This record gives sequence, structure tokens and C-alpha cells, in this order.
Amino acid sequence: MAAESHVIIAGAGIGGLCLAHGLRRHGIRVTVYERDPDPDARWTGYRLHLTPEANRALHACLPRENYLGLLASASRPIDAFRILDESLTELLVSGEVAESATLVDEDTLIGRRPLRAILARGLEDVVRWGRPVERYRSLPGGRVAVDLADGSVDEGTLLVGADGRSSRVRRQLLPHAEPEQWDTLCVAGTTPLDVARELDLPPSFVDGVGFAIGPEGHNMFFSGHDPSGPSRPDLPPGGLPAEPDGSYVLWSVGAPLDRWPTDPREAADPEELRTLALGALDGWRAGARDLVAAARADTLSPLSFWVAPDVPHWQTLPGVTLLGDAVHCMPPTGGIGASTALQDAAALVDVLALTEEGLARPVPALAAYESAMLARGRAAIEASVSNLQWAQRLDGPVSFRLGKIGLRSASGVDRLLRSLREKVGLGDDA
Repeated sequence: MAAESHVIIAGAGIGGLCLAHGLRRHGIRVTVYERDPDPDARWTGYRLHLTPEANRALHACLPRENYLGLLASASRPIDAFRILDESLTELLVSGEVAESATLVDEDTLIGRRPLRAILARGLEDVVRWGRPVERYRSLPGGRVAVDLADGSVDEGTLLVGADGRSSRVRRQLLPHAEPEQWDTLCVAGTTPLDVARELDLPPSFVDGVGFAIGPEGHNMFFSGHDPSGPSRPDLPPGGLPAEPDGSYVLWSVGAPLDRWPTDPREAADPEELRTLALGALDGWRAGARDLVAAARADTLSPLSFWVAPDVPHWQTLPGVTLLGDAVHCMPPTGGIGASTALQDAAALVDVLALTEEGLARPVPALAAYESAMLARGRAAIEASVSNLQWAQRLDGPVSFRLGKIGLRSASGVDRLLRSLREKVGLGDDA
């Protein structure tokens, strides 16, 4: 890249903000345009699972104080993954996660809002809130012009579409690559941790993470989230203050669309969503239903699962590329969507930094990034979709009973545990 390099990022989500930090560390001028009017303009969702690879990417891109503030804001790492039945009896429990030699190679659980807030710190002069990118135009010399929703125009050497599943950049670059909606729908919410601990629930359900399978195609994901105490007491000094976040049990109740009496996406209010989730848990242990009944109404939300198509590598343009959900959105059943976007960001930083130093040929280097990014995204999509398919294979009374028997058998446990380790990014030491 020439001395006047200017990278424009569409989207101030997790991947876009991580990329912006990484570019600034290398002295590359960057501007981020975001649709939200400010970082707290809307509720930004539940806690995220960041893999060791994502943790490494954040460490490579963020200023030290931001990175330490992120770790200080996290919940304690995953200790195991559990599969339960509708009575909340454990069918499978993975082994304990071995302590890593380095803090940057551990799993991290952190709320989406605190993570985004920490990523936005230090970028106040480059993020333009309330100014989304509408379209782009290629200019001579490999440059790009960006048309913004407010009618203004910016120019740069590269536009990175990091604007999520409904990316305007991707729709212009790859209009044939629109994600498809899966036929499974969820109702999700959070219940305060102190309330959940008083319910008829196994301790591992409240403080751990896992998946409960029930009859009639219904299932329930659960994960305790407690950032109130230090997740890593051996953190060195010098980090940003921890971002506040609630302590809660994150849960979601899922089923194929035809198993819901009405479409959760069309619910009139949060209480209708609660009623739907309670109905889906009919016949389950009372504690599971009580958890839903005690959930905060403002956290109840319908969740749709979107899957990006298999996108072949396009003809690389010198002025436009993509990362994260803009090109490879996936259902949350793998727990690796955010992690994949962060890995994309770190990989693109490496390419652009080398190009800036004159150590990479711009277009071939960008093409190599895109090829690796697409392969990484496709692997993550396939893992996430495979988890969805596994849950759906238990739909129906016969397959449900056989599935529970298989999970209780030694061979079934070993086979499924190995699969889950790979799919949720826990590794063989999980």
C-alpha cells in the first residue's frame, strides 16, 4: 500500500473494531462507519464464547490495556460441556479443561456488550456512529469511493465489509451469496444468577455450560455467566477497568418451526415469547420451566438461525474485501461465529501491514487472505450446522430414546464427545 493508505471499515461490530485496532498498531489510517448511533444504542445480545485462536487474535490487535481490560471483564472459562435430558439428568460430561500455559491460549466467556465497549475504547476519533455505508464505487488506481447514508462520500485504498449478515458491501460484491434461514427457531433469555441458584436445578446447569435434549424435537442450551469475580486473578496490572455486566444463566429453547404453535418471530411482546418457551418445556423438570418463568423480560428474544451459502472465491478486487458474518454467517450452535470474525480481522491486519511495508504484493496478498478466510469460515459453518443437524436427528420418540441410550453407552459418549470438542472449539483437552 502507498503512503496515503486509508482503510475504510463498514461496521463497528466485534470484527470491525478489532481490525481497526490492529491497523492503528501498524500506523495505517483507518475510518469505521457504523449504523448504530452510539455503542449503547441497542441491546447487543448475550455472552460470547471466544476460542483460544480468537484470544490470540485479540492479543495481536488490541493495545495492551484494552486486552487486559477484556480479560478482567470475562467470566470464568469453560470447565466442561454437558449433555442432559429433559429431567436434567446428565447423559454426558466432558473432562475438565486443562489449564493453559498462557492466558492468551485459553477460552474466554464475555458479554457481547462489554466486549464491544472495550473494543471501542481508544477508537473514538475513528468510529463514525450513525453513518452506515450504503454502497461503493471502484476508482482508478485500485482506490474505492464509499457512499454513506447521509449523502457524504469518503475515499480510501480499501473498503472492508464487516457489517454483519445483512452487509450492504457483500450484497453489492456478491449479490448471489445471500444467507438462508434455517427452519429451527429459538426463544432465548437470561435469568439472574442469584435467582437461578434458588431453583430446582443441578449446580452444573447454573454454573456450567451444555445442552439438554427433550422429546418432540425440543432442546435447551444453558450457560452460566458470572463476571462479578476476577476470572483470572493472576492478570498483570495496567489494564482498562473491567466493563460491568450482569451475572446470569443464558438459556435458549429451540425447536423446528413446525413444532412451535406460533412463529416466535411474530410474538407481540416478551411475555408471549415466555409463554412459547414454557410450552416447549412441557413435561420437563420443573426447574427448567422455572428458569424461563424467572427470566428478565427485556432479555427475551426470538432467534433465527442463518447460514451463508458455500461461496467460491471471487475475482479479488484491489479496493474491497469482507470479513466475519458479512460473508460467512453461521448459527450460534458452534459457539464460534465471533471467534471466526476475530481470526479474520487478525489475518487481514497481517496482510495489510506487510503490504504497507512493501513486503507483499497488494492484490495477490489480498486474494490469499480471502481464500484462507473463506476456508476458515466454511469449516466453522459446517461445524455449527452439524450441531443443529445432530439435535434434529433426535426429533421423534423413537430416535429420542435411541439417542439417549447412545449417549449413555461408552462408545456413544466417546464418539459424541470427540465431535463436540471439535465443533465448539474446546480441543482434545476439554
